[in-house]
Amino acid sequence: MNFLEFQNTFAHLPVIPIIEIEKAFPGFDPNALTRWQKKGYLEKIRRGFYRLTNRPIKGDADLFFIANRIYAPSYISLQSALRWYGFIPEGVFTITSVSSRKTQDFQTPAGNFFYRTIKNDLFFGYRLEKVSRFPD
Repeated sequence: MNFLEFQNTFAHLPVIPIIEIEKAFPGFDPNALTRWQKKGYLEKIRRGFYRLTNRPIKGDADLFFIANRIYAPSYISLQSALRWYGFIPEGVFTITSVSSRKTQDFQTPAGNFFYRTIKNDLFFGYRLEKVSRFPD
């Protein structure tokens, strides 16, 4: 497999989990990711997650997709959700999510992501919003 095959396979995704790479290309050499990062083809978002540098981030939908993938289970909430639905006029520059896992903060090349902990029994009341350009 070469980078062109890799790029064509994952061009539609704003973030690429390594597990998806291994599914698409069994026997994949993970050292290729390091080589492609050095060449500037890929950016590491966090351990196990990458993005194509030539694919621009297309607004909140891409950032929300990234946020939900890099720390799961989680869902967009708090200031980010209030801004998305037009309840607050201010700009929100950190994507805020809630999770049943521990509180985390990731500053990445794609953006800043903050996850607040909530109790497992309060992890409900959200709905999935389908964005047509992303798979399930």
